[in-house]
Amino acid sequence: MAAKKKAAKKSSSKKAAKKATVKKKAPAKKASAKKSMQKKMPASPTVKIYSTPTCPWCDRTKQFFKENGVKYTDINVAVDAKARGYMIQRSGQMGVPVIEIGNKIIVGYDEESLRDALDL
Repeated sequence: MAAKKKAAKKSSSKKAAKKATVKKKAPAKKASAKKSMQKKMPASPTVKIYSTPTCPWCDRTKQFFKENGVKYTDINVAVDAKARGYMIQRSGQMGVPVIEIGNKIIVGYDEESLRDALDL
């Protein structure tokens, strides 16, 4: 009878070890699938719009971003002199909107250029 108990214990310990191994493998598969999904999706570029509160083309650009689900940072150059200086230095322009998408600068509302820069 003792031999049967030992055999049962060995069998159950083997099953438990097998279950534990299966449990360890399942999360590894999920993690590798998650990594492969991350590699397929390109990182979206940083989007900034240099604007003023009274600029209708700035408003239209922001509306375009919202309609297309683009996250952006709105920088009001009417009150931020440092940002205004950076915008002028970077774009060579004093007019707004100036849109910075990654390293690309777009001056004015140009839907085609925005779509190209954002891969829309």
